[in-house]
Amino acid sequence: MPAFAEVLLPPNIDRGPRGGPAFMTTVVVTAGGADQRIAQWSRPRYVWEVGHSLRTPDQYAELLAFFIARRGRLEGFRFYDWGDHSSQVAGVDVHHPTSSIDATHFQLQKGYTSGGVTVTRTITKPIGDTLTNTAATAANSTVRIFTAADVAVPSGWTVDLTTGIVTFAAAPGYIPKATFEFHIPVRFDEDQMAASLDEVTYSTWTGIRLVQLQL
Repeated sequence: MPAFAEVLLPPNIDRGPRGGPAFMTTVVVTAGGADQRIAQWSRPRYVWEVGHSLRTPDQYAELLAFFIARRGRLEGFRFYDWGDHSSQVAGVDVHHPTSSIDATHFQLQKGYTSGGVTVTRTITKPIGDTLTNTAATAANSTVRIFTAADVAVPSGWTVDLTTGIVTFAAAPGYIPKATFEFHIPVRFDEDQMAASLDEVTYSTWTGIRLVQLQL
């Protein structure tokens, strides 16, 4: 298991990221010019590029310390994707079915549907009221649980904010649904911080590449 720190990338640099889901597909062109396409990944891996430009010296110092503490590509961390960070789809809050692990444990996930095809995304880093939570409830997390009939379940369960696993005190007898907000586990895609000094007290580091971790 790769090293991972339950800390969030400093929010003063992650607005306006450029990137999104990526797939790996092998394309073989036959002698007749037809494509044969082979999917190497069943689900996408997300990649982003963010930047730190002309921020205050204190903000740059925060980013510098964060990068050194993560030791470049070695240690993963949490990232807030401003374009896709909740159970909402097209601005509507959707109750997403969880994935059953056993009778009392269920994994949070989000489904993306188009043209009759649904691809699910495992949610492993739901957001709590602080990053120090581990086992959380509706009172101190963004996670809300519902029955299969979309009736709210306010108690009788906890959610692990480091794995996205919902645990019921007793088997519910149905596959629960959930709404939530979430972070994404990522790592830096480089081991050197390539910052430039643009002013006497201001520095810039553009093209900071982040790669999703499959935890």
